[in-house]
Amino acid sequence: MSLKRNLSVAMAALALAACSLAAAGPADAATYRTGGAIGVRYLTTAGTLGAPISNEYSGRTGRVQNFRYGSVYWSAATGAHSVHGGILAEYRTQGSEAGGLGLPLTEEIKLAGGVYQQFKGGFIYWAGGHGAHAVLGGIRSRYAQLGAEKGVLGYPTSGEITVKVPYAANPSISAAVVTQTFEHGILTWSSAPDIRNDHRAHEVTGELYKKYQSFGGVNVHGFALFSAIPIQSGTGSSGPDDALFQAFQNTWMTWSAATGAHVITFPCQCQDCRNREGLGLPTTDPYQSATAGLVQDYEGGRVEVGSGGVKVILGTDLPPVDAPASPSPTATATDTATATASPTQSATADPTATAAPTDSATPAP
Repeated sequence: MSLKRNLSVAMAALALAACSLAAAGPADAATYRTGGAIGVRYLTTAGTLGAPISNEYSGRTGRVQNFRYGSVYWSAATGAHSVHGGILAEYRTQGSEAGGLGLPLTEEIKLAGGVYQQFKGGFIYWAGGHGAHAVLGGIRSRYAQLGAEKGVLGYPTSGEITVKVPYAANPSISAAVVTQTFEHGILTWSSAPDIRNDHRAHEVTGELYKKYQSFGGVNVHGFALFSAIPIQSGTGSSGPDDALFQAFQNTWMTWSAATGAHVITFPCQCQDCRNREGLGLPTTDPYQSATAGLVQDYEGGRVEVGSGGVKVILGTDLPPVDAPASPSPTATATDTATATASPTQSATADPTATAAPTDSATPAP
């Protein structure tokens, strides 16, 4: 009799466990069941997903089952993986399995200060204070090259944003620019022909990033033509490469410890290029003068853009603009009647271009 009683108790316990798996949550809700690979994955989530709220059904590219706090996605190629919490909210924003991310390839993976999950078309990162953001396409590829969240950029702080930015040299033509911000910088991407290499996404970091943002952001500068490169500071043709230079769709930027970060705009770019050794690096951003027009000061002189054209004044210790001029034995002036476009600018971008990054590689972060 004791054996029969123990067997009955064990069978009752098993039945109760089976019922708990099939429970939908509220007492009056329909009963849903889990099974197969999705059921196995559900059992490994240690209660993270909660009770099922649907039966298994066919999604766009596989099978799906929804639970109170997440979903499990399955296909023969990817297996079954759960998506939940903030990452699930971002995944749904991106179109779930029918969107650019496709099906999940992993469960959430813990990182220092956050988590990430890999999908066929990219990654979703979550970090405290920043939330969950997808990283896709060409921006994803460059992010991975830079070390992902462990690299110079850190965690993403926004999703992708696409804007059309007119060319300063020809405002009737625009380029579609995709940007994504991170803890320590920004990545820009564009299909415009100006980009200098194949991955087409370039980072802006450090002091150049701070200047990029404070001087109008993407709507002024546009996309980066290449990542920052080392250049020589000061005047003359010799010296160490102790400064940085980065070119954008509409502007250039330089930085050195002595001068800080400054923007060079069209048409000052033309004279900066022609008089590089004499002018050195800019020491101010462009500013308006009552008498001289647009002015920019340099280590070795000044560029003035007024009604009479562009004037380059070489020399040190120049008097402030709008102040009475005093003779300077080292100052020389060169007048240019008209300004020409920077050799790094192009007016051939498709004004209707709205392409988004399409790189299909899936590098691990």
